[in-house]
Amino acid sequence: NEIDKTIASFYIRGKLYYGVHGDYDNPERVVSSLTQMLDIKPYTVLIAHRHHYNIDSIHNVKVISSGSFVSVDEHCITKRISGKPSQTVCVCDKNGVRCSYDIILN
Repeated sequence: NEIDKTIASFYIRGKLYYGVHGDYDNPERVVSSLTQMLDIKPYTVLIAHRHHYNIDSIHNVKVISSGSFVSVDEHCITKRISGKPSQTVCVCDKNGVRCSYDIILN
């Protein structure tokens, strides 16, 4: 379910997930921002395009940040960040995210 061009919501085995592109979201504030904006607290927020892998729990919501296929781009240069091309794979079951893997692509 696309909320707008940068936010999607979906259910995996009965649990609500939000997916965001990442350019507009701060991992430390994304849970409260999306919950206030959409009026529903998710189980997990997946943040793409952060150029590094990270997993955290904020307000009892998993926040999983993923790398980027492109590695260093204009966004990295302006933010003074770097990273190898990567993506994240999450394994989910009825209890939610059981594990996640940072997959380095080069």
